[in-house]
Amino acid sequence: MKRAFLCAALFLATGTAQHEAHALADGPACAMVRQTPDGLLNLRADFSMSGKIIAKLRPGDRLYVTGTELGINTLGDWVEVHGVWRLDSNDISKPWHSGWVARRFIREIKCPKEMQQGDQRTMHANDKLLENMLGRWCHVSDLSTKTQKIYFRPSFVGREHCTDFNDGITLSQEGFSDDRPIDQCDWYVFDKIERTEKDVYRVFARCEEAEEAFDLDKDDLGGMQQLQLQTINNNEMLFVRRMPEG
Repeated sequence: MKRAFLCAALFLATGTAQHEAHALADGPACAMVRQTPDGLLNLRADFSMSGKIIAKLRPGDRLYVTGTELGINTLGDWVEVHGVWRLDSNDISKPWHSGWVARRFIREIKCPKEMQQGDQRTMHANDKLLENMLGRWCHVSDLSTKTQKIYFRPSFVGREHCTDFNDGITLSQEGFSDDRPIDQCDWYVFDKIERTEKDVYRVFARCEEAEEAFDLDKDDLGGMQQLQLQTINNNEMLFVRRMPEG
């Protein structure tokens, strides 16, 4: 019994060390979709046959994946996809198709020149909001429109808090909470942040937590929003503009 326990412990220790060693070598890699029984390969939201189908991939489609010293990085029988060249190419104006595919239906390839040059989104992958943009903002309902919301710092009017404690947003590097009574989503997360010019950012946000009375899927709250964040007047005012899709 002791021997079996020691062998199991040794396996776990070496396996963990090996995983950590290869994680350090992780980097961009490319793969191609093989022929499938029905001619299509499902790109799923989760690494499960019950995962929601995001897109139907074709044989020959080239994919962005993660590679290690041993080849494509896998999770059991699944591989995480970060982009589909046919669907996304070099378009950084919207989130790329990402998800999971069955490992047996793809093969690793050398990234073609256009794909090596094309992943321009990495230029902005680590952009962060300015520190002075973070924190609490109060909503100016009288001046806001359907496509543009205006906020101000409590200090702008000589206050420590918003007049209505439940009528504002709180920005962080991960996303923002929305306490406005008319908003059905409590917490939005940022999938991507891009700095487009001084004090102006483009963010891709999606609802992560909705009020108990609402369902993310049924009430159409789970979609991606493209927003522009801009501060003016020495960061005392914040404009949040909803950008058109596409």
